[in-house]
Amino acid sequence: MKKIIVAVLVCGVMVLGLTGCNNKDSKLKENDNSQKSSYVIIDEVAEKQLSCDEEIERFYEDEFYAYYWSCIKNEHMIVKYENGTTKLVSEALKDGSITLSDLDKNNISYIKEPIREIVINDETN
Repeated sequence: MKKIIVAVLVCGVMVLGLTGCNNKDSKLKENDNSQKSSYVIIDEVAEKQLSCDEEIERFYEDEFYAYYWSCIKNEHMIVKYENGTTKLVSEALKDGSITLSDLDKNNISYIKEPIREIVINDETN
């Protein structure tokens, strides 16, 4: 009987130990995600009142749309992370660090144009 109780206790400790490790791993992942999402999007053209050539500049595209700045300012559109590193908005979009909705949430304006027209062939006449 004592052997069974000891075996159950040992198994219970092992299960708790494994569960605790998994919780630590998930907490680390949550922290990594929260650090990744701790950033500020900076429009240096607006912030520093820089001049900007009046020509649209493509900075990103997805399957259906191309996205443009209203002037040549890609080099001045910065994502600054909490750890002090910086990246161009265009690079952060490409690598998935930020999304277009992040630009919207931060009131960063851009132009959205369809890449190609979607044609629906309706043969029911």
